[in-house]
Amino acid sequence: MGIPAPAGPGEIDIECARVPTRRGERTLRVPCLGGVTPTLLLTWWLELGTAPLILVNRGWCENCPAAGAGFAAEHLLAEARTWLQDCAVPSEQWPRLRLAADGLKPVAPAIAPPAPCLSRRGFFRRATVEVGQAPRVAAVPAGPRAQLKAQVCPLPAREAWLAVLRRVAQRGRGAIPVRAWPALTLAPRCQDHGLCANNCPTGALARQAQDGASVLSFDAARCVACAACEKSCPEQALSFTTDGTPERVVLRRTPLRECLLCGSEFRATSLSNFCMKCSSDRSLARSMFGTGVASK
Repeated sequence: MGIPAPAGPGEIDIECARVPTRRGERTLRVPCLGGVTPTLLLTWWLELGTAPLILVNRGWCENCPAAGAGFAAEHLLAEARTWLQDCAVPSEQWPRLRLAADGLKPVAPAIAPPAPCLSRRGFFRRATVEVGQAPRVAAVPAGPRAQLKAQVCPLPAREAWLAVLRRVAQRGRGAIPVRAWPALTLAPRCQDHGLCANNCPTGALARQAQDGASVLSFDAARCVACAACEKSCPEQALSFTTDGTPERVVLRRTPLRECLLCGSEFRATSLSNFCMKCSSDRSLARSMFGTGVASK
């Protein structure tokens, strides 16, 4: 994610694109200060070396429909400083904030002219041509759901953030803060339904068969802290904590048992010798025909 560094020594301002261009300035203009992410800000900080980064507040954000209330980048600056502090970066190297009152007026953003309206027939004709020229989408991989779930899901935003944190930690001669690695705790009331792993969108929480057991494991490097697993647990047995580890950890190991009726393997969370489906079928048969129920 390279950016052109302004030539010459001195600090570099990060300003709204609506600020008028001035001669000899050292400025990085962005479409909206509220749209700058911590990953992008720290990447600029790394690539520009020792040049101080200054986020400039001109008081325009309060009346900007894109920001709405207050300086849009203030929370971004606070978050970036927290990570730099945790990575042992000296405070004199942190990005700073400057209030500007030089009387500049915002420049109206360039607005593209509206496209000509199409008739109903022209719309469908254009849509048909564009669909025919569109590249073919790769077919969804076939196979059992377990195999599809096991495929690695790309996480470019998460991977870019961790890569930036590693570089920041190296520059600060520190280590990646432990809070960068979410942690999960599992309470004993867990019944190993597997809903948490099934609802995890990134595969950070996964369940696999291993050495005659069903293993529930957690990979903090793939976790985006969406809390989908925590919300889907019927027993509320999962909770997020801090001080995680980048290694995949095993949260639960449940022995597998062979069902006496259908022969399939199931998680032995109780003393039953039947899988959930066969247990349900037996319960239904007893309720309908009285099988196994003592007569009064």
